[in-house]
Amino acid sequence: MRFGKLAIVLGIGVLLCAPALAQQPRTGGFGGFGGFGGGLASQLGTNKQLQEELKLEKDQIEKLTEALTKVREDLKDDLAKLRDRNTAQEDRTAITKKLGEANNKAIGAILKAEQSKRLHQIENQQAGLGMFTKEDVQKTLKLSDEQKDEISTINKDLQKDTRELFSGGGRNAFDPETMKKRTALQKEAMEKVQKLLKDDQKTLVKDLTGEPFELRLGTGVPGGAGGFGGFGGGGTPGKLLSTGAQETLKLTDDQKKQLEAIQKEADEKLGKLLNDDQKKQLKDMQERGTRGGRPGGNRPGNPNPPQ
Repeated sequence: MRFGKLAIVLGIGVLLCAPALAQQPRTGGFGGFGGFGGGLASQLGTNKQLQEELKLEKDQIEKLTEALTKVREDLKDDLAKLRDRNTAQEDRTAITKKLGEANNKAIGAILKAEQSKRLHQIENQQAGLGMFTKEDVQKTLKLSDEQKDEISTINKDLQKDTRELFSGGGRNAFDPETMKKRTALQKEAMEKVQKLLKDDQKTLVKDLTGEPFELRLGTGVPGGAGGFGGFGGGGTPGKLLSTGAQETLKLTDDQKKQLEAIQKEADEKLGKLLNDDQKKQLKDMQERGTRGGRPGGNRPGNPNPPQ
């Protein structure tokens, strides 16, 4: 198989990943758009880990799969714009909000009240500092204008410090030292926000986040954990297209077979390209991606969830 075909697939992965990353809140989280958004909700029909956590019944899963598939089909043009790196940020925000509202409507009549609440809790955990920018969270906590302004300042400072951390020196998100520093920055930012909250607000935050939940990475959350392939969107490093990306692209069985062959060739080429130390580092990154960590907690790049 010619290497040119491999390069094409790599290019597709980068194109899919770049806009997905661009639309995420720069807080180390995955949500922040209000409601269920386009992340966790969009994989309720396929992610067994979430299905078990929410205690979904078989008929619910079938209905969710059908409803969410219809949402993707109805909004396929909007989703295409999200994958287009030339789409303006304001348009991305509007499309993401539209997607979230469509998902809310699709699953609202299917999930039970306690299931909906748990899904919201998991999203808030994943959002990290970004949960305090969500309209529903702000309303529940009754944040004052002063609190909102101070949280916004803390968030901007975190973004600035994070950009500086990654600027120069060839740092990347999987470098252990960089992850340690990034986690420290986000923990410090979260502690600052905690100091702004009143006791009754802190109690409400515990209810908004619930019990810690470990969402394993590489499970195909479009635009979130797992991303679109393993190119920096939180997916498994070295994997060309995640399960979520394959589902979004609606690959045929023949295409999936060809992708497997290309993946095998890519693995062989990586094996020849990398030295022993690099192979070990890649293996560690892949294992971290498989194990995952507590969203907003011991997952690299997220602060501990508010307690």
